[in-house]
Amino acid sequence: MRDLKAILSNTDYEAVVEFKRKLSSKLGDALIEIKIFGSKVKKQDNLYSDLDIIIILDQVDSQHKDLVFDVAVDINLKFDVVISPIIYSNTEYTKDLFKETYFYKTTHNEGIKI
Repeated sequence: MRDLKAILSNTDYEAVVEFKRKLSSKLGDALIEIKIFGSKVKKQDNLYSDLDIIIILDQVDSQHKDLVFDVAVDINLKFDVVISPIIYSNTEYTKDLFKETYFYKTTHNEGIKI
């Protein structure tokens, strides 16, 4: 498993760790998995790159979405980063047809658990 701390800048690392901590606290068992993927993980980022994070929840509703985006905004402001959360229910994310998509393959194979 790749070491997230070795891949991200200190600020990005602290931001994603706090993001996960806050989500875990607020969502409890509804939170199944959080992974970071994209340019930051591939070390192809630039000054304007965001932190692409996929959040897998037991179920997704408007309350869960609002909570995730509220936490992301708080972290973005606190650490001067841009977390871009993408939210899926576990049912959606694990469907056989979805597993054939480029997005699934990227997040599944290149994503790093936070």
